[in-house]
Amino acid sequence: RVQAHFTIATIVLQDVVSKSPNPEGISIPHAHASRIVEARSFLTDVINELQKSERRLGLQFALVNRASCNRLLGQKRDALKDLEAAHDISPGEQEIVSLYMTALLQEGEVDKALSLFSSCAAASTDVHLVVLYGTGLFQRGEAQDLNLAASATAECLDRLSSVDTNDAIELAVLHLQVLAAREDMNGVGEALEELCSKTKSASLNLLLRAHKAALVGSFEEGVSTLKRLEEADSSSWPRSLH
Repeated sequence: RVQAHFTIATIVLQDVVSKSPNPEGISIPHAHASRIVEARSFLTDVINELQKSERRLGLQFALVNRASCNRLLGQKRDALKDLEAAHDISPGEQEIVSLYMTALLQEGEVDKALSLFSSCAAASTDVHLVVLYGTGLFQRGEAQDLNLAASATAECLDRLSSVDTNDAIELAVLHLQVLAAREDMNGVGEALEELCSKTKSASLNLLLRAHKAALVGSFEEGVSTLKRLEEADSSSWPRSLH
């Protein structure tokens, strides 16, 4: 019964998220809420059973899925509790750290999110985790935080041969934002040229140049660049470009 309930809940969750108008699956149509409530109920049964056994990996998956159900239903504190429990099972699991950090940042618990990054041994080599870390530092906004964010994002970008993936695009844009927040406009220009040399996408090149123009206050240049971007074929754009 445990396996059946877990499978049913997972299928329902994936189906509802795939039909969500929000690409990140953070909100769902009201009509689907009852299905998510049922899936969460199944997962609660699964969790209760697995907590009696030594099947820690299965318990972790069930907690993560129930956290997704709670998030979709707007019960973010319950989602955080599930992710914290999943993280406690395997603190070094990068995917779990990523999910937990994301939830903490969304709830404004920046200090706790940053401490997760520091405790994860492989975090500095994971592009998405560096994005979350830099975002947390950027949100906190102290001068020392901005310096750390600039350093972390620059070091991660230096290791990349291309910035054409979704995570790399987010990292590149964050790096430019951090430099602008430090009022390092020369650094913004230099970073832009280096980033543009790491993409084969003309559309991404235009997006980065438009973003840089906005950051340094060159609004006419930014509008002109965005008009060129609108004329480009968007069918093959990565998610982050949209």
